[in-house]
Amino acid sequence: MNFEITHTFDARPNDVARAMLDEDYQQSLKTLGKLRRVLLDQESQANGRVVRRTRCVLDVEISGVATKFIGEGDPAWIEKATWNEKAMEWRFTIDPEIAKELLEANGTIRLSDDGDGTRRIVEGQVKVKVPFYGGKVEGWIVKGLKDAYDEEAGRLRGWLGS
Repeated sequence: MNFEITHTFDARPNDVARAMLDEDYQQSLKTLGKLRRVLLDQESQANGRVVRRTRCVLDVEISGVATKFIGEGDPAWIEKATWNEKAMEWRFTIDPEIAKELLEANGTIRLSDDGDGTRRIVEGQVKVKVPFYGGKVEGWIVKGLKDAYDEEAGRLRGWLGS
């Protein structure tokens, strides 16, 4: 399932990027709706890129036949994201902690100039390889991600304003 989430901010792209790279800001995002996050590490590389690893747990009710495939636990994963300053873009992949062979997800977060501010576009793909139920689980995950990014956008606006 492909998804796209767009937000705008009343700040220049470099300021938005600086805030998103701020480890204190990242630490403040432990709970975003049903998404629980723990920043594991963030390292600057010699080429100007930044690599961040975040553990995420999505607190959703998975019921019925889907639990036979992925178990009783909440969907949890390690998100590995790489920031490319030149492209003003994060590229991320996820490494599932449960049912590794059944879940794939990746995407990008792009920042661009939007006149007086910044447009942030999150694009990605979630694929759950479970016959008949994969699409339903993908929908739960995408809804959880959208809700989390919407809440995070509000917090980012507040961070930028402080």
